[in-house]
Amino acid sequence: MKLSINRSHLETALARVLSVVSGKTSLPILSHVLMEAEPGQLTLTATNLDLTIRCRLQAEVTQKGAITLPAKRLAAIVRELPQESVEIDVSANLQARIQSGASRFRVPGAGPLDFPAVGQAPAGARARLKQTDLNQLLREIAYAQSKDEVRYVLNGALLEFKGGVVNGIATDGRRLAKAACALTQQPAGDATMIVPGKTVTEILRLLGAGESVGIAFDAQHIAFGIATEQDGAGLIGEIELLSKLIQGNFPNYRQVIPKEGQQKIRLSREGLREAVHRVALVCTDKANIVGLKFTAQRLEITACSPDIGEARESLAIEFSGAPAEIGVNPLYLLDPLGALEQDEITLGIKDGVNPLTIQNGDFTCVIMPVRLT
Repeated sequence: MKLSINRSHLETALARVLSVVSGKTSLPILSHVLMEAEPGQLTLTATNLDLTIRCRLQAEVTQKGAITLPAKRLAAIVRELPQESVEIDVSANLQARIQSGASRFRVPGAGPLDFPAVGQAPAGARARLKQTDLNQLLREIAYAQSKDEVRYVLNGALLEFKGGVVNGIATDGRRLAKAACALTQQPAGDATMIVPGKTVTEILRLLGAGESVGIAFDAQHIAFGIATEQDGAGLIGEIELLSKLIQGNFPNYRQVIPKEGQQKIRLSREGLREAVHRVALVCTDKANIVGLKFTAQRLEITACSPDIGEARESLAIEFSGAPAEIGVNPLYLLDPLGALEQDEITLGIKDGVNPLTIQNGDFTCVIMPVRLT
């Protein structure tokens, strides 16, 4: 295997796959990146067995071949190389010689057959949508995913494909977020699946390189093909992400979303976010509650901590219903308010014991109340 490649392009491609490389593992080969050279391109693949990322980049290949190299060590070397032109030459005994300008490195590797077989995208149903739409959908729900290993089905996001739309839902039992966006290609038939939280994080990190993203799935796996035509970093085709799905039954989220009985208040998202952020400065781990009191034409936001003190701020609102007061965790307000882009939102409140809702278009966030002391 022998090739010449642009240093910046190789550094960018390694950064795309590096996050799934296992630092501590009982299988040392999982700390490696698989490098496969073919005419005109170099393919990089990294996996932790649950999640695999593969990308291709332009390269001048004079001798095709394959090798696996320690991923983080290789990335560190490439990052510090002095010139943009990089020569990589792999010997028959799997020694990779890396040269750039006056710098020369020799890195021992392993054969491609030692690398786990990671497979290709499922041959099942396929969907397609804009990267900007999927990015916004996942940002609006990702924070609500649970980290509780006991209720493992909540450790990810539910995706529902139906009627030309994909719904995304996440919950940790104390809050629930739901968002939706249109598909440009609808899979044959409706489908529902739970995507692991780590996969959601990686998708958000990789999106933005191009216009569209393709999704293929079966009962066990989901694959994302992320177009890179606008990337400008030497990448070719699509960045491929292949992930296992979480197996289990997601709770019936529709039962959680209030359907009637709420009073609705429209107000500025950013104004509310800034006010809650300021008031929450006096909150502590032991007193992590902000109170929202709705009265005629005014929303009063309060917080009190015996050790820190108290804070109070009010916002003018259009409200003429019966006074209502509710206590919530400030983070559960700040997360959705920070994820949304539109400035106007609608708060829904019934009383201090029923959930508070935040709505904007197809987005809904349900927040369970905390008892005010």
